[in-house]
Amino acid sequence: MNHETINVDPLFHPVEQAILCDWLGRERPLAARDITLKVEDNETGDGPITLVPGYYGDTSEFSLANAVARLVLEAIQQRLPTSAVCCGDHVVLTRDYAAKTPRKLDLLPRFLFQINWANSGPGISWPVAYYLTWLPVYDVYVVTESADSPEALGYCDRALGWFDVDTPIEQGAKRAIVGDWQRQHNEWSQEHWENFWDEGLISTEKVWSWAAEVWEEETDEEEADAESIFR
Repeated sequence: MNHETINVDPLFHPVEQAILCDWLGRERPLAARDITLKVEDNETGDGPITLVPGYYGDTSEFSLANAVARLVLEAIQQRLPTSAVCCGDHVVLTRDYAAKTPRKLDLLPRFLFQINWANSGPGISWPVAYYLTWLPVYDVYVVTESADSPEALGYCDRALGWFDVDTPIEQGAKRAIVGDWQRQHNEWSQEHWENFWDEGLISTEKVWSWAAEVWEEETDEEEADAESIFR
């Protein structure tokens, strides 16, 4: 199959084709070639997946990664992390749910694992669930992260990376997820997540070993400091 140009895509709207091709770094098919992608509100939530503004109103690179994540996770929206906030006499959810786009084939995300970055107060956690979704037509696996609110990065959901069928699932998932942890650690000194919550395709032991590759130096320094206190 020619990965550079996809001439026939029966599953996704031309706008979605433009989003997927731009994110994957591939040439767009003819139907999507002249589409200009813009970040704009879609208040009704119906129609194709589009680029939407984030929590902070940004138009950054995250808008494209968010659109890809919303597309591949569309069928399991109700299972993704969410929180509720009391506002007066009603409850507001921290995650928006969109109308499901009619498709000839539903995508079926597979749960990888879930962590909790921190507990910032009683009953206030920062969970993130990781999923893997096979993307037909494009013949790739997409790795996504889903938080319970958009406060950290402006969006609840984000596509972290992709890999082809020849790459073992564990290897491809690790590259996307650990690569993102490393970026956070390098760019704003993100500390090691606090808790491991749920195991999926990737085992608890394996996830802890992945984290050790990112925060090993930091952990070694903390242990050395602790030992010096008791000398």
